[in-house]
Amino acid sequence: MHQYWDYIKLFSAGGSLEPRRMSTIKIAKKLDVSQQTVSRILIEMEKEGIIIRKVSNAGIEITLTDNGVKILRDSYQMLRAIFDRRIPGVIKTGLGEGGYYIKKYAPAIKKTLNFLPFPGTLNVIADAESIRLIQSMEAIILESFRSEGRFYGEVYCYPASIDKVKGAVIIPKLTHHKNTLEFIASVDIRKKLKLKDGDQVLVHMD
Repeated sequence: MHQYWDYIKLFSAGGSLEPRRMSTIKIAKKLDVSQQTVSRILIEMEKEGIIIRKVSNAGIEITLTDNGVKILRDSYQMLRAIFDRRIPGVIKTGLGEGGYYIKKYAPAIKKTLNFLPFPGTLNVIADAESIRLIQSMEAIILESFRSEGRFYGEVYCYPASIDKVKGAVIIPKLTHHKNTLEFIASVDIRKKLKLKDGDQVLVHMD
């Protein structure tokens, strides 16, 4: 966790990122530290671009900066990765290119993930936060290569399962589908689980 995590968490309490008016005495009591410590740390946080302070007779108005919000988001992702590895999503038909690319990467998938993939992907629409969470996890990398004069870039693989069907989420290094996860398995998972567009699924990250 960030060294100022307790302070950042306090300033975003209640789910609001709006400016908060607080006194150093109140902050000191909540965090069980001295008022002098609070004053010193608030100055340090402002110097590091984590908060903006406005001091008045009514107290201190504290606003988290974009950097402060990023620290909050990164901490959330780390905690979620530890405690909740289920990613909700919605099934959607892709452009039909998955089968072509999976055939090209099949030898590498067999070697690194220990299964021969069905020549196709299951496209799952997920929110940006969930995709960032997956990308923060340790990936198995399929190296780039050339075949028949064409370049195939790196692909990041994350072991996962859907309804006990084991496979992996794959995210190409160069992808234009920022809100789409592609799931591969040794079977046609859409057919096996009788999935159709619009169905909701939970992707369990292993």
